[in-house]
Amino acid sequence: MGFVVGLHGGVRQSTPGVASTNRCSVCKRIVTKSRFCGDRDLLRKPQRHLSTPLRPVTVATAATFELTVREEKNHAVKFPVVESPVNKKALELVRRMETGIKKEACDVIVIGTGPAGLALASQLSNRGLKVTCVGDNPSRRWIPNYGVWLDEFLPLGYPVSCLAKQWSTTSVSLEPEGGKKVLQRPYGRVDRQALQEELLERCLRGGVKFVTGRALSISHDRDDSSLLTYGDGSEQRCRVAVDATGHPSKFIEFARDQTALHLADAASGSTSATRSQGYQAAYGIEAEVAGHPFDLDDMLLMDFRGDHLTPDERANEPPTFLYAMPMSKTRVFLEETSLVARPPLSFDLLKDRLYRRLQHLNVTVTAVEEVEYCLIPMGGDLPSMPQRVLAFGGAARMVHP
Repeated sequence: MGFVVGLHGGVRQSTPGVASTNRCSVCKRIVTKSRFCGDRDLLRKPQRHLSTPLRPVTVATAATFELTVREEKNHAVKFPVVESPVNKKALELVRRMETGIKKEACDVIVIGTGPAGLALASQLSNRGLKVTCVGDNPSRRWIPNYGVWLDEFLPLGYPVSCLAKQWSTTSVSLEPEGGKKVLQRPYGRVDRQALQEELLERCLRGGVKFVTGRALSISHDRDDSSLLTYGDGSEQRCRVAVDATGHPSKFIEFARDQTALHLADAASGSTSATRSQGYQAAYGIEAEVAGHPFDLDDMLLMDFRGDHLTPDERANEPPTFLYAMPMSKTRVFLEETSLVARPPLSFDLLKDRLYRRLQHLNVTVTAVEEVEYCLIPMGGDLPSMPQRVLAFGGAARMVHP
C-alpha cells in the first residue's frame, strides 16, 4: 500500500506508481486520486494555492502518534499518520530471523524496530547476549529523514553506502546583522533503506531473533526476570526488557503523565500534573527545482533570516528557519522548521512560510517527490528511576533534532 498527496498535502491511499487525476471539490483544481486536496481535512480550511506539482508524492512523518491541541492562530490542529511500504530486502532478512510459535527465554527483549531498536539489538548480540527484537512491522521502510555529523556516524562502523549524500561543511545564516557562519564539520544525509538493511544484517550475524507482533504487557518476577505477553497470547521470558518505541512510550514510567492526550491538555493551559513541554515542528519537501542558490558542498543547517516575512510577522510571530540539503543542481530537500514552541506551530503555517521563502529566493519547484511532516517533543521528563523496563532512544528522551 502506497500513499499519494494532492496539491495541498492531503493523505490518500493509492497503488504505488499509479496516479489518476480529479478535481478538488473545494478549489476545482486538479488533484491526484481524491475528491479534494486535503487542506480541508488537515487544517479545517483551504489555504491559498501554492506552486506544487500535479503528480503523486510520498508522505513522510517523523512522529508515531497523533496529537491534537487547541485550535488557534498558527498552532497545530491534527497530525497526519501514515504507513510506509515494505522494504523487500528487509522483509527477507526479518523472515530469516523470525521465531516460531514457541519463543525461548533470552537475555534481552528490545521492543521497537526503528534505528534505535535495531542498533541496540545488534550491539547487544555482538557482545554475546541472546536478543529478541519485537515490532509490528519490522520490514516497513523508515519514514523520517535523518541527518548526521560524519565524525559521529562513521566511527560507529557504518559504511559510506549508508549515506545518500555528504557535505564538507555546514552553515548557519542569522538575521542580516548576524551574517553567515560556516562550520568546518562534515554532514551527511542517511540513506534510510540502506541503514535499515545494514542494521538488520548485523542483527542476523549476531543471532538476533525477531517477533513480528505487538507487545501487550510486561510483568516482573522477584527472580529479576520479566515476562512479556504478545498480542497473539504467546509469552516470552527475559532478563531485561528495553522499550525503544519512541515517544510516547507504553512501558516506561514517568513522574508526570507523558501521553499525547495529556500533552495536549498541558498545551491548552491545564494545571494538572502533566509535563507542559515544547515541540519542534517542520514541514519539508523533497523537490525538483529549476535551480537554487545553495552550495552543493555545504549543508544549510539553519537559515533564520526573515526577509520574506512582513515586519509584523517578524516582530510578533515565532521564528522559523530553513533546513536545506542540496542533492544536485536541480534536486533539494527543503524543510521549514520551528526549533521549539509550546504549543507547536501548525504545518499550515510552516508550509506557507516555506513557499514564501522559496519565492523570495527565486526557487521554482517543478516537482515534489516526498512531503515530510515532523513533530518532535522537546524537553520532556526523563524516565523515573529505578524501574524494571529500560528506555532507549526517543523513549529515554535521547532527542537530537
